[in-house]
Amino acid sequence: NNNNDNDSNDNSSTEEEQEQVKQYNFPTLTTQIHQTLTSLNNNNNATKGGCMPKLNWSSPKDATWMNCGTLKCTTVGDVYLLLKSSEFVAFDLERAWFGLEAEEGLLNDHDDV
Repeated sequence: NNNNDNDSNDNSSTEEEQEQVKQYNFPTLTTQIHQTLTSLNNNNNATKGGCMPKLNWSSPKDATWMNCGTLKCTTVGDVYLLLKSSEFVAFDLERAWFGLEAEEGLLNDHDDV
């Protein structure tokens, strides 16, 4: 029995090694967000720093539960957490252009979306 348990553990670790997790890195965006948060913190004591992330169409208001019930972000990680956790943001990035007519060249600029 012990040999079988060891064999099954070996197989699962091999499967885990084969499965690679995609990791993304956005150094320019991270720097811009950090600079903006620093600027807001230094120049606007009324907000005590922080920002509310928003795309052109929507904000990640459906993901506030991930950020202690608020849209206020005080770190770069807060911004990424809300954006990644929001179904509204995912829709805007992945499917907002689906079903639109190719009027006035709208889809020509966004064919890769």
